[in-house]
Amino acid sequence: MRALIQDVSQGGARIEVAERLAGDEVTVHLRYGDERMEFVFNILGTDSKGATKVIRGEWGVMDPRQKAFLWNVIVRWRNEFEKRQEWLATRVDDPAA
Repeated sequence: MRALIQDVSQGGARIEVAERLAGDEVTVHLRYGDERMEFVFNILGTDSKGATKVIRGEWGVMDPRQKAFLWNVIVRWRNEFEKRQEWLATRVDDPAA
């Protein structure tokens, strides 16, 4: 199923899903561009968010390739977020933060 990562770190993530998940462990497929890698994700809790659920959890044991991939994804997403924030700050119709 498709999901939306709301928050991600090297320790874990919060992921919004449309369907209920069974079990305490799932496989998460992270993709950035053409790159893709699978991760074990241990579910620690679930919160309702309207018609969807937000699962909170931590990554399972990772090999060095997985750790590097996750770190690169986090850095790329952070850089993209910062670029978008800079662009938003240049808009004249928005009040200063």
